[in-house]
Amino acid sequence: MSSHAIVKAALDAHPGLVALVGQKVRIDFAEETDTEPYVVIKRDGLDFIRGLGGQRLGENETFEVECWGKNRSQAIDVSAQAALALEAANLPPDSVAPDGIDPELLTRVAVLSVQI
Repeated sequence: MSSHAIVKAALDAHPGLVALVGQKVRIDFAEETDTEPYVVIKRDGLDFIRGLGGQRLGENETFEVECWGKNRSQAIDVSAQAALALEAANLPPDSVAPDGIDPELLTRVAVLSVQI
């Protein structure tokens, strides 16, 4: 199972998040017909773990979990449920910088970061 699929499965399995977004947990981008609230999962980073000889031993992937709402309050509610879903799947979100830089987006999205 890909890392994208692991994160998506964790979010899809959480009843509290499903109650808010239904089946609108997307990978990479929302569908044109999606209306808020929804969640978008994007891989934000990939670091290879290497041994002393330079051989590749594994990898760490970082994902942004964008929690979109019609307004800031709804985005925060979606984000709280997404965080609970990730914690339940033993994928606790990392501490992150404030959400976004665009003032318009700040009113509609809350971003979580998770590593696998």
